Amino acid sequence: MTAGRGICAFETLTAAEEVGYHRTRELGYVGIYEDEAHYMEFLADFIGDFPDIRDEPDHPALTPDPDLGYPQGQVLAASLRREGHRGLLYPSVRRPGGVCFVAYRSGHHPECLAGGAMEADLEGDARIHD
Repeated sequence: MTAGRGICAFETLTAAEEVGYHRTRELGYVGIYEDEAHYMEFLADFIGDFPDIRDEPDHPALTPDPDLGYPQGQVLAASLRREGHRGLLYPSVRRPGGVCFVAYRSGHHPECLAGGAMEADLEGDARIHD
């Protein structure tokens, strides 16, 4: 698994898409789209039986609008934690076909190995370019 800025994903590109979206959103709060960031990739194995909503594309927690999807994700996470689950597999909202994972309890994170490193420089506006 690849982790980026608190984002766990099966592929580095998925983590980068998720991180890029969230960083651009944060910069939007101050209206300045200039930033330099350094990211590290960490490789880890999460072993266990985790709930999986990859086959539920219409789940309310997967709504792309953070004002709608995030509260639903928090409700889902609270319910799963109460049931004793340690994490969740879900489709990336920002990268079609990407897979993400969230680990709920910090004591269950495995040891990580350092992967690659990336430096991101952002100058300009918030437009997403394909």
